[in-house]
Amino acid sequence: MKGNSVIRLRHAGIALALAVAPLTLSTGLAHAATTPLVVTQGSDYAVYDYDTKTLSVCDMESDGHWVYALYEKTSDSKALKLVDDNGSDAGCASVSGSVYRFRVCEDDMFGDSCSEWART
Repeated sequence: MKGNSVIRLRHAGIALALAVAPLTLSTGLAHAATTPLVVTQGSDYAVYDYDTKTLSVCDMESDGHWVYALYEKTSDSKALKLVDDNGSDAGCASVSGSVYRFRVCEDDMFGDSCSEWART
């Protein structure tokens, strides 16, 4: 009798674990989708907020180099430019709307340095 009780408890534990696992996974996936996506170039960065559908670019270096984000609204669209035109002063440049992919770039003296493209 004892042996059967242990087996039943094990099966019940496995069944409970299998029942709870999808709830944990679905909660994790929903949370991951709302975490902002950030790319950096040195200390400068661009961030896409999934909740507000806002792309922001921020110049965080007092080096006299302009910082901008290149972004595309769809996979076949032309890249648009969003410039943080206040230098490293407080505040970032932002644009609202869906974004397919984006990157942050710094207007360097010898050509622009850019992050890799980040796909939203």
